[in-house]
Amino acid sequence: MEKKSATPNKRKDHTALIVLLSFLAAVVWYIIVCCGVTFIPMLQMLSVNRTACRFPGKQEKPEEVFTFDSGARLSYFPGDTTIKNKYVVICPGGGYVVCSVESEGYPIAQEFNRLGYHAFVLEYRVGGASDSFHAPLDDLAEAIRFIDYNSDRFCVQAGVYTLCGFSAGGNLVGMFGTEEYGYSNYQGVKRPNSLILGYPWISPTDRATGNAVEAIYRATINHNGAKCFLGKNYSINDMCVDSWVTPLYPRTYIMQGDKDAVLPIEDNGDLMAQVLEENEVEFVYERCAGVNHGCGLGIGTTAEGWIERAMEFDEKYWYEEEYTPEPIDCEELISRAGGLICGVCHPKDKGEQVLELGAEWVRVDISWPAYNKDGTSNYVYEGVKEEMKNYANQGLKVFAVTPYPKNYMEWGYDPLDPEDRIEIIK
Repeated sequence: MEKKSATPNKRKDHTALIVLLSFLAAVVWYIIVCCGVTFIPMLQMLSVNRTACRFPGKQEKPEEVFTFDSGARLSYFPGDTTIKNKYVVICPGGGYVVCSVESEGYPIAQEFNRLGYHAFVLEYRVGGASDSFHAPLDDLAEAIRFIDYNSDRFCVQAGVYTLCGFSAGGNLVGMFGTEEYGYSNYQGVKRPNSLILGYPWISPTDRATGNAVEAIYRATINHNGAKCFLGKNYSINDMCVDSWVTPLYPRTYIMQGDKDAVLPIEDNGDLMAQVLEENEVEFVYERCAGVNHGCGLGIGTTAEGWIERAMEFDEKYWYEEEYTPEPIDCEELISRAGGLICGVCHPKDKGEQVLELGAEWVRVDISWPAYNKDGTSNYVYEGVKEEMKNYANQGLKVFAVTPYPKNYMEWGYDPLDPEDRIEIIK
């Protein structure tokens, strides 16, 4: 009998399945690696910051808390001084979703108190409560007006203040320092004397990286933050601080760690320092080695003591509060200056009396040193002169006041000497 040869079984080709499984395994592995690269530093950050943000000593609560009609809250931490002093307003971070007062508010206020300054912590509107364009900016302006109006109660000098912001609060403070969106849009609010920015959110743009998880994470932060800060129909450019810096921007102290896992230092601290330098704004940039995001006071890190160093930088431009000048002889000034005067002296509560002369006088505030260090006038001074001349052409007498006589003394202009108190503009 003839045997039939058996038909060999066809072997199934699993190549496509193997390729698919290999691809899926690679994707899963890629996601795991990306998640690790993105989130492990954040977990480390949370662990370190439990200590870094804590004020060394008793944790104080605010002496008073004020709630505005908008819902924003202002907490008052008085310094240990009876002298009317400049004040600091602190804006904690939180991505405009929350306000981290426990780590970037109250401990910071205590540090300013330790250094001798009155401090206020602003809980600006965040999340769903921020329902209008730039609502946090409105809250900050309202807080400054409130403090200035109650300057005697708080024992502070009205209009003489520093702003200190962290992360998203650094974005808020940074934007408030701009002419485009900040102080100049709020009647009665003077330009900040200086800004202190802790790991600030300067430019909420998406840096292209090979980490998809990080890209999604940053896009989510940027979207949520921009929506809370700007409203539904937002433009990211409206919260990019670097886009609006000009030579009139307040002097600035920046601190950011080079291991920041939330805000890349290249797009934030480095970028801000570059823009300030390009605009010839006085600044100090403290780029702290090994420091992560959210370190607050930076206790136990290379940033420790940075608030004190920031205020040492700041103090170079403040006059001594203990100094009270002699009253000005108004009649002598009138006769010598012919009606148009640029005065280098303290504001009225420190001895300046010219405004008592009557309604024909106009006061012009110089909120920036009007001379370069070599004694030559700068563009700010030229602008002040132009403003004063415009008033003079209307038949008014002008007196300009600056809160920086200490600068003039250092540069050869002594506010104690009557000869240096006036500049006759021809």
